[in-house]
Amino acid sequence: MRHNTEKLKTEMKTKSNGGSIKANKHVPQRTCIGCRKSKDKSELLRIVCGEDGSVTVDESMKAPGRGAYICKDMSCFDRAVKTKAIERALKLTAGKTDTKDLRALIEARIEVNAES
Repeated sequence: MRHNTEKLKTEMKTKSNGGSIKANKHVPQRTCIGCRKSKDKSELLRIVCGEDGSVTVDESMKAPGRGAYICKDMSCFDRAVKTKAIERALKLTAGKTDTKDLRALIEARIEVNAES
């Protein structure tokens, strides 16, 4: 059954204080590889495997390469390391990921967000 798209668009619109009609803004959702909870994309950190095979935190959230998302919480990172979720999500060979450097990058990023 085809939906009437015009009707759906009208139902999604809300009035703002100025009296004009605006569509509700879609907020992208991503799943944390540590705790497996779905959250707003802006609430998570993106880790990416670059072309050279190095794993790093993606500050721009748009870097090329295979990416995965993780909460801004070290317990999620620890769980992802323990369950090898980072290797699975980034399709890396198990045991070849240097988590010490990645841990330091994530901790630094969490501290920057806490200060802001």
